Amino acid sequence: MNCALRYVLFSCLQNFLNAVIERFQNINPEKDGASIKGCADLKNEIQIITLPDRLWLHWDRFLTKHGEGDLIDPVSYKKCKETKGFKPKDKFLTKEFFKHMAHFTDIDFGVCAQHLLGETPDRLAVYPKVSVGKSRILVADNMAHRDWVERRKRKKIVLQDLMAIKPALKFINAAGDVDSSLWKSWKERHRFSSASWDFLTTHPSQEYFKRRLRNDAWLKRASDLSDTFPEVHFMFQRFMKLKYNLPKRAGGVQMRGIDVINKALVTSSRYVYQQHAVNLAVLDVREILRLKGGHAALEIKPVLNYLV
Repeated sequence: MNCALRYVLFSCLQNFLNAVIERFQNINPEKDGASIKGCADLKNEIQIITLPDRLWLHWDRFLTKHGEGDLIDPVSYKKCKETKGFKPKDKFLTKEFFKHMAHFTDIDFGVCAQHLLGETPDRLAVYPKVSVGKSRILVADNMAHRDWVERRKRKKIVLQDLMAIKPALKFINAAGDVDSSLWKSWKERHRFSSASWDFLTTHPSQEYFKRRLRNDAWLKRASDLSDTFPEVHFMFQRFMKLKYNLPKRAGGVQMRGIDVINKALVTSSRYVYQQHAVNLAVLDVREILRLKGGHAALEIKPVLNYLV
């Protein structure tokens, strides 16, 4: 390659990097600019800006709305620029914001932008599911970007480890994305709940997830790291064994009624739900006999099977 062509290619690459930096507005020339040496330092930003149009448009709108303060604050339900204390510097994203999304696929990036925009499918809340930073108070069904990204990566690690234990499972496709239909079907058959996710993403030590997220261990599994984290591989094995040996559902409620006319208790009845576990019961207590001392003549004994 002659010097002239090499110079042209270098100039094109440098112009591209400058365009990325300007569009993402996350490089402080006085602090971070000197540390940006090339593509490797902007890997995630470049992956975002080269997404297919259907995914890039989400990010394009998010970056614009964030820069103009038009995103909805989850606490006040107002636009960020209308909230007290909003400062011009708040419109800039840090480099750490993008760096934390390592190992994300194109679909992961697209879903993230949808959540940040507040356009999560079937979501009714006026505020976004994911916010750039932590809210000053706890908000239901809202997570800081860093927390959401960390949880999503941990979920994928969990699925990888479950597939390693039972290779016939194909939760994740060749592109590294979760096959939603297969995963949903398996969850329903094996009663995999949000409580299951909470357990599997928090019970293994933080050190285990940090180790798996390193580039040299991304393709490894819990069995490959059993010398360092033996409890993690055992836990996943035990979890899968339990999920494939679930007891038959036997949810029900034991109730003792009252004979209002004779002012006496009657034989108890047990209401059994074979198809679905009992999650909520509504009781009409308006005609319950009140005894001295304020005790009600009603005996309720929940008989519920709860399995994570």
